[in-house]
Amino acid sequence: MEYVEGEPLAQRLKRGKLSIADALRICNQIAEAMHVGHKLGLIHRDLKPGNILLDRQGEVKVCDFGLAMYEDAQHSHRGEVSGTLPYMSPEQLAGKSHLLDGRSDIWSLGVILYECLTGRRPFRGDSKEEIREQILTRDPKPLRQLDDTIPPALDELCLHCLRRDLSERLPTALDFQRQLAQVTTQKQKPALRWGLAIGGAAVVLFGVIALASSGWFGGGASQDKPVSTVPNPDEVVPGTTDLLRQKPRELVVETVDTQSSYSYSENSRTLAIQSTYWSAFACGKHPADFRLDVATQHGEKPAQFGAFWGLHPESSVDGLARETCLAAIVQPDAAAPGNATARLYRLIVGDDIRGRRAVVYTVELAAISLTVDWRKPVDMQLQVQNGKCTGVTVQGKSLDLTLKAPAVEWKDFSTGQCGLISPESKQQVVFTRALLQSPQR
Repeated sequence: MEYVEGEPLAQRLKRGKLSIADALRICNQIAEAMHVGHKLGLIHRDLKPGNILLDRQGEVKVCDFGLAMYEDAQHSHRGEVSGTLPYMSPEQLAGKSHLLDGRSDIWSLGVILYECLTGRRPFRGDSKEEIREQILTRDPKPLRQLDDTIPPALDELCLHCLRRDLSERLPTALDFQRQLAQVTTQKQKPALRWGLAIGGAAVVLFGVIALASSGWFGGGASQDKPVSTVPNPDEVVPGTTDLLRQKPRELVVETVDTQSSYSYSENSRTLAIQSTYWSAFACGKHPADFRLDVATQHGEKPAQFGAFWGLHPESSVDGLARETCLAAIVQPDAAAPGNATARLYRLIVGDDIRGRRAVVYTVELAAISLTVDWRKPVDMQLQVQNGKCTGVTVQGKSLDLTLKAPAVEWKDFSTGQCGLISPESKQQVVFTRALLQSPQR
């Protein structure tokens, strides 16, 4: 068996509740593991913090399938009551193992999410009989009664997992992930801003440093004039590389969901992305110092978009191939479309639990609010010097991003590949320009 260096989630919870970002990142990865198992007809039946391992890279491992059963073998489990009491679903407690499906694991996931966010279980008592009675008859207390900083949509999602009636419960782990992704787009208080990854959520690991905007981009595009698509080759500034001249390499692409798609047009040199998960396309190598000018067009609703750089191999204790990079992302506010947040991330890319390429870990380095007129094409210009992001301009507005943590080793990202990215956007975003230029000395 794989050795996982880290600790069980149960051990971590002994030190207190998790931040919203950490709780959602962990539960999102648990849900992804459950989704894979449920598609195979496998029900875990003992999902609890003690069976969730957290490794040193922040990845989640779901373990101990000793009570798991396949749906096609349910008849042999009729009347069986198995599991760990505080995390058992009502149907498990009632001995209806022959009728269980993935929704029983969804209940357990709801209990885990509740405990991660509040530091306590939804069903507690002085005896097993009292806990059992609460699970079978009592609705859990809303999370916001215990912590009013928890977003209402997250409270609702957790309680949706804990409906006693199977028909009213959240039906699949994939539905859990989708609703979790919707929560990430809703505006949070500044101290709670985060982004989702496959895990989806961002973890702040680094300290405070300033990203000063230097005006290197010459002020960016005017808000009064629409941003044009890439000009004819003869009109491209000398020394500038048109990254969309050739089809980008599919670095991370989610196309399993019916809402996901992407397409590249060689004639118009455009890349259209619509994905429910992170999608990233490598466009080529970049110099140590560069500026990247990206323009996008959006559909009826705004979509998340951005660019990454410094993609290079990452050492991994588990022996799996990993790559890391930095990324600048613009994320619209679902509740107030005119508002948005620009974020700086460190991303780790590698094979996920399904054995396919994915953004398996995200670290948020900086965030700043801004307003964006999504009715017009959106222009983003990015300045990087020796791997360090030193300026971002969106629709002509220079942004002063202040890092929340000590600087990453910028020099580690001074070389590598760059490209375009769209994180968890169900709406379509079309990249119409991606010009890479070395600064003039």
